[in-house]
Amino acid sequence: MKTATSQILTFSILIGMLAGSQLLAQQTNLDKRSSRTITTKTMYVAQQQGAADQSGSNPTSPQTSQNLTPTPAPALQTQQSDSVPGTIFPGVLPSDQNPEAMADNMVGVENGLWEGCEPGNCCANCGGGYCTPPSWYTEQGARIITRSRPRKSPITYQAFSNQGTSSNQTAFVTEQTTQSLNYNIAPGYSATIGRYLGRDSMNRDDFLEFSYWGMNTWTESHFFDSGLRNQYSVSSGTSGYTFSGGGNLVTPFLTNNDGRIHQLADSNGVSWGVGGFDHVDTQSIRVESEMHNFELNLRLRPRGRPDQLVLNPNGRWKRECQPGTFISYLVGLRYMTVGDGFNLHNAGTVTVTDNTSGTVVLNQQPVTGNYNIRTENDMLGFQIGSDLMFRRCKWEWGVRAKVGPYVNFSRDVKNIVNDPFGTPTQFDFNNVLEQRRQKAALIGEVGFEASYKFKPNLTGRAAYDFMWCSGLTLAPEQLTWNLDPTANATINTNGTLFSQGISLGLEWSW
Repeated sequence: MKTATSQILTFSILIGMLAGSQLLAQQTNLDKRSSRTITTKTMYVAQQQGAADQSGSNPTSPQTSQNLTPTPAPALQTQQSDSVPGTIFPGVLPSDQNPEAMADNMVGVENGLWEGCEPGNCCANCGGGYCTPPSWYTEQGARIITRSRPRKSPITYQAFSNQGTSSNQTAFVTEQTTQSLNYNIAPGYSATIGRYLGRDSMNRDDFLEFSYWGMNTWTESHFFDSGLRNQYSVSSGTSGYTFSGGGNLVTPFLTNNDGRIHQLADSNGVSWGVGGFDHVDTQSIRVESEMHNFELNLRLRPRGRPDQLVLNPNGRWKRECQPGTFISYLVGLRYMTVGDGFNLHNAGTVTVTDNTSGTVVLNQQPVTGNYNIRTENDMLGFQIGSDLMFRRCKWEWGVRAKVGPYVNFSRDVKNIVNDPFGTPTQFDFNNVLEQRRQKAALIGEVGFEASYKFKPNLTGRAAYDFMWCSGLTLAPEQLTWNLDPTANATINTNGTLFSQGISLGLEWSW
């Protein structure tokens, strides 16, 4: 009788121990108390006393869970073999005990892939998981973008007439505008470095992040030669000399916006225009632009659902992170600078005849004109942003957006110089005009991004972004065709810039 009673008691204890250990292995709310918030580093893990149940029973089935009663569990052993007495209920450790699980205790549980991570604390597929935010991370890559052109404004006309002495005898055809040039694709550099700050009361991981992208430079030029110099003639005499044979390219200095001749005539009524700019043979345009962007953000990233333990066919348990949809936020400071340049160069020749010496052609006099503009936009302000991401272990994709108000400290420098070589109705320009202005600006971004984790601490990222900037001072939009550049001079700060392009990078975390 005693022998039978002893066997029954021993069998009951073994059954209770096995059922309790199997249910504890199935619990998914596995939490690691961060070392940043408590002194003792703790990790709850499922304990398994060997391979899976050979009978094929499911330890998490409703029937098993309903029939299970709390049973005393064997003491968990730390690496120092310190016993931890107490009763373990399914999914719960005693509230007054914090045993630290070591590799020797994790029988049958596969370790995570993260290098240096404590065993069992990371997802065995991607190396990440619920409780594994990196302490540091950095991303290096390239940002390849294109930008919009400025507003359309005429620069060059061709005049078709035998004698350009009156408006009804001359036809003007627009040949070049401020949109004659394209801002092609410009590659640049991007970098990000982030530091983990800790876990907040809303179960979010907080990061301080510094980002830079820039060095995107656009340089484009366009040359125009009318080739019709012999088909257009303008002549004017003064002090015994005759100036004739100018080219057929003119600027808005000579014409109004409707294409009719300005009242820039000499004493003989000939509308010669501004020497070096009007009646020239060739014109060239060159634009330059460069962008740099700096950001300091606080990023709030929500944690996913606690990792789950999955039983493999080989009888071993594996930790896997939970997929889901998450919205994270950022707030921070942003400084962005946009430099713009515009250069108009005109060149031509004028035939000079000496009437006092029996109509002798002296020579072909060259005439030139340059209109240079440089602008700078330094925008400083704050921004808010958010991203909606779909996480699938190694894969992650979604949309992101940022917007913020800024103060634009803009600057405009104009340099207008011509060399008319004595042509009639002279307007000698040698002006340098600098202006500054502060005005509100707006920057908004929206884009699509995706990432793939090649290794536990190496992630590849790709994105396509759109950006709008308003309240800018763009160089081509500062063109003014005033004969007195200092009169009523104002700086135009209502420019708008649109850019789009791809970003490619690799993120390394530790």
